[in-house]
Amino acid sequence: MSRLVGKVEAAQRAIADEFSSDNEQSAITRLSRMLQDTRQQIDKNLTLDDDTSALSRLKREVQATIETLVKSNGEFQTEVRTTLATMQARREEAARSTQHGHTFEDQLGLVIAAEAQRLNDTHESTGTTTGAIKYCKTGDFVTELGPDSAAPGARIVWEAKDDKSYDLKRALAEMEEARKNRQAQVGVFVFSRNSAPEGLQPFVRYGNDLAITWDPDDPASDLFIKVALSVARALVIRESHGSVEAGQAVTAIELATRTIEKQLDHLEQIKTWAETVKNNGENIADRARRMRLDLAKEIELLDLHVQALKTSGTPA
Repeated sequence: MSRLVGKVEAAQRAIADEFSSDNEQSAITRLSRMLQDTRQQIDKNLTLDDDTSALSRLKREVQATIETLVKSNGEFQTEVRTTLATMQARREEAARSTQHGHTFEDQLGLVIAAEAQRLNDTHESTGTTTGAIKYCKTGDFVTELGPDSAAPGARIVWEAKDDKSYDLKRALAEMEEARKNRQAQVGVFVFSRNSAPEGLQPFVRYGNDLAITWDPDDPASDLFIKVALSVARALVIRESHGSVEAGQAVTAIELATRTIEKQLDHLEQIKTWAETVKNNGENIADRARRMRLDLAKEIELLDLHVQALKTSGTPA
């Protein structure tokens, strides 16, 4: 029993010694030193007062990254503003100068060329060359009907203008000169939407001359170019076939042309209605449906009568 008591007391002393802060080698003292060292190390790395601390290094890296991003973003914004300013300046310059007119003319030429190719006609840009009249360059484009048409070799001249100084009277006078200069039977004068005379309908016909309004920024207005070419071809063929046998077809062409003019006028009504769509939604839907049906029918009839002239065997 004495030995057991001695062992218990020795164990108690050993345990007490390990948990004594007075003993430098005790477990509790070593654990305290480890915790103190750890706390000091953490404090050292998480302080901004020490430039060598991990937190200070992280702060410097984050700041450097932010500064780089701010600099890159600033340079990007400056570049974007410069680019936009340059584009705006170019647009304003083009709007003020004759270069804008050339741009309008070139864009129109692309549409006419594509449509002429579809119809197997030939397209020629003539605005920089003189024609039959000495020193005269009037007439920007010429469409010549192809060999498979009802009037091979017949010519349609186009004049493009993005110039507010042109009224309808001046346009028709220039169109007459263009027909003579390019030896064409029919002429088409194309106003830009921005420069068209106030109150002018988008599609009008005066004898063998057509005047239309076109907007290169509005693909929907390409319809006026296509219809103008279709009507101009019909008028050219009518001029080339004056026989009695062709009289019925010529009359039908005339009626179809007038109907097309009316339907295109309806398009302008739709544009007006669209501006107050809440009040005129039903008008828009109804008019658009009827206009599409009527326009498609008249163009089909026009093409049929033109084809009839081709197959009738009437000499050109």
